[in-house]
Amino acid sequence: MPDGASALYGSDAVGGVANIILRRDFEGVSTSLRFGTSTDGGGFLQEYGAVGGGRWGSGGALVALQYDRQNAVRSGQRDYTRYVVGPNTLLDAHKHFSGLVTAHQDITDRLTFSIDGLYSWRHSDGAEYSTVAFAATTRFSNENYAISPTLAWRLSGDWKASLSASYGANKTRRFDDYIDKVTGYNDGGSSIYDNYAYGGELDLDGRLFAIPGGDVRLAVGGGYRFNHLRVYSATSAVPTGDGRGNFYGFGELSVPLVSAANASPFLYQLTLSGALRHEEYDRFDGVTTPKLGLVYAPAPDLDLKLSWGRSFKAPTLRNEFQVFRVGLQSALFYGGNYPAGSTVQSRSEAGAGAHPVDDARPASPGGAGPEAVGDLFRHRLYRSGGPAGEQRHAEGARQSGAAGIHRLCADPGPAGSGDRARQQGPRQLHRQAL
Repeated sequence: MPDGASALYGSDAVGGVANIILRRDFEGVSTSLRFGTSTDGGGFLQEYGAVGGGRWGSGGALVALQYDRQNAVRSGQRDYTRYVVGPNTLLDAHKHFSGLVTAHQDITDRLTFSIDGLYSWRHSDGAEYSTVAFAATTRFSNENYAISPTLAWRLSGDWKASLSASYGANKTRRFDDYIDKVTGYNDGGSSIYDNYAYGGELDLDGRLFAIPGGDVRLAVGGGYRFNHLRVYSATSAVPTGDGRGNFYGFGELSVPLVSAANASPFLYQLTLSGALRHEEYDRFDGVTTPKLGLVYAPAPDLDLKLSWGRSFKAPTLRNEFQVFRVGLQSALFYGGNYPAGSTVQSRSEAGAGAHPVDDARPASPGGAGPEAVGDLFRHRLYRSGGPAGEQRHAEGARQSGAAGIHRLCADPGPAGSGDRARQQGPRQLHRQAL
């Protein structure tokens, strides 16, 4: 589904949906090996995989395992990046292991139990980034798992019902080094992102009645899900984060007006569809998203599709629960033409009360005016004045709303009387400029 699918799948389906259906049955054992490298050096890849399974009269099971690792590609190994201050990592080295277990068993001739289990571990040896003044390294370690059992009933006619549950957890550890090449001071730190989610859903689908074009079908369902995030950071004395739950219900109707059974010249297929979903969140208001679709096929090998719908994107848990933070770094870290000793202050905040900074202008008559530094920092990072103690700090921010805001301002001199910084319009407030 390459278009918005919030009417069926909710908040995270703004750009579409890719449904992955796991193979249920496999008999025997299969192994795979893959090696690769680049002609200019770096990036050597090795991958090992194995799949094994069995089938019995009323069920089956499958296990799949994979391990891979890849070496880094560095800027000095490519002609187009040899000139940059190094070392810089173009592709970080990593190791990765993943496993899958899936099984199904018929309990009766109409009731089937199935279960899927997933596990994944990944470690990144570090991405390096350097400027004349700073050297930075970021390393990651990520571990996650999920389990999902399902009961499926075959009802009368061709109606089917299913009751499913799921639980998953993820822990990501991040280690950052920001080293001043002159003083050797390391301004880095570590953080842990610990989150989990669980939910349950009941679905029902089948044939309503028949019309000349085929069967009119209906699918309905509803459920509950809960997501939780906890962040442990070296810059915060206490962990931050919380959880959010929501109930939801949905329905979809498919009406085949014309099919191969009653086709005519230049009208091989004509199908109407409609969907509706309502989500009710425990931390903010509910939302209803509709969708209408039309498929017209003048010939068997040509389909024309038209759809209209509404989508929404709920704030992420990071958006909602990130606490106010302030950081100060040398402006040389970001590049650009700054006076000696310039520093950059970064701020981030979220939760009830956040809203765009509402003014932006030079803080003193002698200032050079607000100047954007790079596309990502536009309306976020400013400088003004000379090194003689003139104010370069954009300060003051009203707070309201629920989106995270990142405000950056250059402050190379002592503080004086500050002006307010302003952004016009609700631009992407949580863009990660850093």
